[in-house]
Amino acid sequence: MHAHAVVLSLATASVEASPIPDPLWAYRAYLSAVARHEFADVIASMTETCAQQLLDLRDTPDFWTLFALWCDSQREPVVVTCCTIENDAATIDVRSRHTVGRVTLQLVDGAWRIDSELHQPLRRSAAR
Repeated sequence: MHAHAVVLSLATASVEASPIPDPLWAYRAYLSAVARHEFADVIASMTETCAQQLLDLRDTPDFWTLFALWCDSQREPVVVTCCTIENDAATIDVRSRHTVGRVTLQLVDGAWRIDSELHQPLRRSAAR
């Protein structure tokens, strides 16, 4: 099990390849593709099942407008609070200013791919 405390910024213009497969590098590349609105790179960073969900929506009305809005909504930097790797699966827990999330990745043909991503708003406790 590996634990990392890393801040990932979406402002990164390019991502250099890691010398060894690392789910954090894969997640950073995914975030970079999202920030650049690069549909093909977003799809390439996903597992086949995850990518197919997005591909199935591609021909729906307003898809490209909604895709751009989704990309723009992902611009807030995230802090990786935990990264665990077990065999060919990895889980990355993240936190931003307004959300907490969990990203799962699968090792597919020697490369880490996003398999699922879930973000929820932070719950703020009521002021006393």
